[in-house]
Amino acid sequence: MKKVLLSLLIMLALCARANHWNPNEYQYSNNMTVIGIIAFDDVEQRSESLEIGAFCAEECRGSAIAQYDTNFDRYYVCIMIYGNDGDSISIRCYDYGLGKEVDAVSQTSFIFNANDMIGNAVEPVLFSFDIHEIPEDPENPENPVDPEMPVDTIYYKVTAEANTLAGGTIDGVGEYLENDTCTLQITTSLNYVYEGLFENDTLVTNDTIYSFVVLSDRHFIAEFVLKEFEVSVSVNPEEGGTVAGGGIYKYGDEVSVAANPNDGYIFLNWTENDSVLSEDADYTFIITSDRNIIANFEKIEEPDEPGDNPDEPTESVEELVSSYNIYPNPASDFIMIENANQYDVTMYDMSGRVVLEEKPNDGRINVSHLPDGTYIVSVNKESTIVIINRR
Repeated sequence: MKKVLLSLLIMLALCARANHWNPNEYQYSNNMTVIGIIAFDDVEQRSESLEIGAFCAEECRGSAIAQYDTNFDRYYVCIMIYGNDGDSISIRCYDYGLGKEVDAVSQTSFIFNANDMIGNAVEPVLFSFDIHEIPEDPENPENPVDPEMPVDTIYYKVTAEANTLAGGTIDGVGEYLENDTCTLQITTSLNYVYEGLFENDTLVTNDTIYSFVVLSDRHFIAEFVLKEFEVSVSVNPEEGGTVAGGGIYKYGDEVSVAANPNDGYIFLNWTENDSVLSEDADYTFIITSDRNIIANFEKIEEPDEPGDNPDEPTESVEELVSSYNIYPNPASDFIMIENANQYDVTMYDMSGRVVLEEKPNDGRINVSHLPDGTYIVSVNKESTIVIINRR
């Protein structure tokens, strides 16, 4: 009788609604009461920061916070549980000091019996939890791992570099805790192409973002190459001549193209998109994009009939006679023409094209710019053949 009285007094003092778990006491018409103490690893707990929750599956059926009883110098939990006969009740524990549910294996369970009361102040129910279930070392099952033993904090270095400084950058390198996730992000510079992230000369990924779990020191190299561009060269008209220098080049390369006219044609200029680039047959530029350039040639027009142009000679080569003395002949860099200072001197190549027009300077005409060959010199409508030969 004394035990029952003490139990009732404790129940009245301790049955207070807990804050963490709140069962719906009106959902069930039956209840039972359990008075107990809490033990972790068989060690009785002396704390008012612990709460016991009674569960059927995942539904909370009752909860109560441990309260100190001065008569017995113990911390009791008086929990009222709601349910139906035969319900299987399991126990969980919440620690307000830690602010979370205790990570433990409960060794206590009940079968619900309506209006039953289990435990009392003298013989309380033991709400037992196994906190230290020591896991086995998978490599040595006979040597379990003690979770209370201090574990060294392990850091690993993740480093990365670009194969060329101008090619791009890699973000995300640094020191990481073991099992942390590292994310590397690659940014490619203008006029470069990213070819992949390599480790020990092995391609890891072609993606610009790479994430992995850090388990060791790692060093990566991001490979970048200069962009490549195509130089296309063509001729206009097709029979006008030949060109060289087209192909594939890297950004910033110096490109040289050359144009060579066929017989009967002369080179005019290089054009691109109808704009003149150069009038030199040999043209050099720095490539920064694809190029499509055209070498333009012009056909040399021959006179229809000798004498149509009053400035052209009308006689055949055999009939050419001049009253002006021209020397030296053959010539190299200059010719002298006597008594011709007051007249214009015109020189033609053998196709009839004018190659020189000027007045003599003290009878001297500079022909150093003309290639070797046979020319017709016309002075005051008289013509003479002059050969230029520097061999």
